[in-house]
Amino acid sequence: MLDAFVFPDAPHLSSHAIWEPMPNGQTLFKWKAALDLVPELLPRLPEHHHAARRLRDVARHLQGLAHLEAWIDEMISDYKIKINRAERFRNGLTHGGAAPAEVGATVRLLLHRHARVVARTTLEAVVVGNPVKQTFDAYRSQNRKWRQRVPAAAHICDALFDPPERELRSP
Repeated sequence: MLDAFVFPDAPHLSSHAIWEPMPNGQTLFKWKAALDLVPELLPRLPEHHHAARRLRDVARHLQGLAHLEAWIDEMISDYKIKINRAERFRNGLTHGGAAPAEVGATVRLLLHRHARVVARTTLEAVVVGNPVKQTFDAYRSQNRKWRQRVPAAAHICDALFDPPERELRSP
């Protein structure tokens, strides 16, 4: 997003501030540096640009740990509503009940995302040679640990990312 806009009076607001080339050819993404740039970046972005609106929304939710927890709770609540709707839709299809196409459209993206996660996780387990159930149990356990870590975090980065994942390397 940074490279989509030019800030001649603020050269530090560029992708170079958050991506660092490594000697091995990989690139290091600096999460904390990216989050620290957001308050300075927001007022400089076009008000109605879709990416700017999205970043403003994310920034609002990341103002502090209480805001983050409220956002997580909101997403969990929304997820439960959609998953329950998907279950009712599936039951309608399976048992000959009501299953309007409009309802299917409201849960389509969620179900596609679930299918991708299940397929990827299952494939990774099989390729590595781990039992599928054990892999999914570990995935759930990791999510529970993350959720428990959020209230005690010292910084938003600590709440969002495991220590080794605070910086992401890409090939």
